[in-house]
Amino acid sequence: MQKICRPTVLTMQEEEILVHTLVKLGKWGYGFDRLQLQRCVQDYVRRMDRPNPFHNGMPGPDWCLMFERRWSTEISRRVAQNLPKNRAAAGSQEVLEDCYNKLKDIIARFDLQNKPQNIFNCDEIGFQQMPAYRKYFVKGVVVILTSW
Repeated sequence: MQKICRPTVLTMQEEEILVHTLVKLGKWGYGFDRLQLQRCVQDYVRRMDRPNPFHNGMPGPDWCLMFERRWSTEISRRVAQNLPKNRAAAGSQEVLEDCYNKLKDIIARFDLQNKPQNIFNCDEIGFQQMPAYRKYFVKGVVVILTSW
């Protein structure tokens, strides 16, 4: 059986390029939130001189949700985390490999392989009480490891 639904405004190829762009911008540290995505699509449809089916010319929340569902295996929305420039620069391949080697040693030493409920992520600052709530599109899950 074939799905019965309204055709998408952008073609699959155009949406694929948009998703690729969202992922690339996220890797570069420039997150897109829903409003920016809506404005980008609005501007693209206008520039391509297509009929604009959106109310007030801009995609609404329903369009965003359906876009996110269509591409849920590629992108998701996450709360942004501040990362100082010096910590970002310290993320070289050697530093990351050393960090993961130390993590493996600690997990083995304390027999935590099958006990994820006993593993916590914190640093010298401790646990944040109220993190920021603005969500951006990113590829997969973002994991930030802190120094030992």
